[in-house]
Amino acid sequence: MAERGTKAVATQAQNSTALTSVDYGEYANSGFEGTSQDDFAIPFLDILQGQSPEVESLDAAKPGMFHNTVTDDLFDGKTGLSVVVCATAHEFVEWRPRNQGGGIVDRHAVDSELVQVAKQQSEKFNELTTPDGNDLVETFYAYLILNLPEGPVPAVLSCSSTRIKPYKAMMTKANMIMIPHPSGQGKVKPPLFAHKFRLTTAKRKNNDGEWHTFEVAFDSEDKSAVGARLAPSDDLFQAAVSFNEVIRSGAFKTNEAGEAKSRANGVDENVPF
Repeated sequence: MAERGTKAVATQAQNSTALTSVDYGEYANSGFEGTSQDDFAIPFLDILQGQSPEVESLDAAKPGMFHNTVTDDLFDGKTGLSVVVCATAHEFVEWRPRNQGGGIVDRHAVDSELVQVAKQQSEKFNELTTPDGNDLVETFYAYLILNLPEGPVPAVLSCSSTRIKPYKAMMTKANMIMIPHPSGQGKVKPPLFAHKFRLTTAKRKNNDGEWHTFEVAFDSEDKSAVGARLAPSDDLFQAAVSFNEVIRSGAFKTNEAGEAKSRANGVDENVPF
């Protein structure tokens, strides 16, 4: 349950899901004529660290909590969050060094020439820089529907550095699932958004410090894929389908302010792999 913050995003998502069968006739799509993807942004789901400014500025905030960077809602890390992964992305994000003001400079495809050259010239594993001295950070994105009591809420989880391992664990769990074909002939892979996952947080430490990251399990009593499976008729499944379509269409763009806040609470520059 959210500890603090507004419920605007949740309310909007809940209402839009509840009204998906309404026929608006000639009013369909009206009001969006002057918009572009610059008008929309997805909140980030962050994990608070000991040095996170939200620990001081938000009531009840503690290290290890999940944090919605737009609404400032907080979620207990031990109880965790029920989520559905709707889509993913993989890229290298170019960041200006923090001692030069920080911020995102550009985004690059995994197979781009800039990234390939940076890998060849790297002197230390996974520490990549551009000719201009900016950092190239390998980043995986999981576009989520948060399964909250007040309704489904869209969010994105940015995974770099030490968050890559649990991200890959989650994707591996999803990728290994095969279910019988309705015809009874063979098996098929269900869509990525056919199962609920539960994200919790855990503390990790080494000689360089300690940090909080996330862990993943199927969201069912026995932690099985079968128990966490969603039927196509389930409202949560339909919300995930809609969000998947929105992401693939490019109608939303990454909330760079939220990503910068998430990175500030991350461990990319503090903890080695």
